[in-house]
Amino acid sequence: MMTSNIVIEFEEMIDIDFTQASIYMDACFILAYLDSKDARGDKVANIMEKWDKDGIDCVAISNLVMSEVVHNLFKNEIRNVLALTHKILKREKGRSFTPTAEELDVLNDFETAKRLTSLIPKSKLDDLIRTGQLHYSIEELLKQYKIRFPLDRDPLHHYYNKSVDSYNAFVEGIGFKVLTPDSGFSTQLAASSYIKLFQLSPYDAFHLALAAENHFDYLATLDSDFVHNYYTKENIGFFKVLKVA
Repeated sequence: MMTSNIVIEFEEMIDIDFTQASIYMDACFILAYLDSKDARGDKVANIMEKWDKDGIDCVAISNLVMSEVVHNLFKNEIRNVLALTHKILKREKGRSFTPTAEELDVLNDFETAKRLTSLIPKSKLDDLIRTGQLHYSIEELLKQYKIRFPLDRDPLHHYYNKSVDSYNAFVEGIGFKVLTPDSGFSTQLAASSYIKLFQLSPYDAFHLALAAENHFDYLATLDSDFVHNYYTKENIGFFKVLKVA
């Protein structure tokens, strides 16, 4: 589909002067940067390097984006623990042993990791190893764990803390002034309109509404849902969408 000139592709961004621009970042943009396995992360890093050279004024990260990023970092942390634990248990076939220092760096507490893994059908863990996808709710897994092992919750702090610390390290090391945009009932109304106008998910519509209402110059995203020709200056204002990858 032909895109509106409000949507800017990565190749076009190289020629843009971002001096003093304000940029709202969505969750998928940040997560790609933080995920070394995500091939799109290189483009995100490249465009952020350009922003730094151009001297942008600020980046904006909403409370909604923060919660999305931390939640996904946590889920990725648990998936990695489950995958590694399942591999170890299959390798050792029930024998008593101590994981290596490198493995413990991922697992933190092997007994906790084994308890988490025990709550998921082995077929789903095999699928995780084979495809990299876990067809099981992380939220449900943690609920089950806390019910089944109420006296063994303390080791879980490591996984929660690590996801929050990873996000905080990103914000502190980003090198830009970071703003938290305001939202209110008018943002809800705008987001509701964008859902209808642009066929967006509620999350994407809310990001769009926040960027427009707070008069940011750009919305940086990797989300293809933003790429269509419905946008006009009359319905979203003067900011543009940076479709990085």
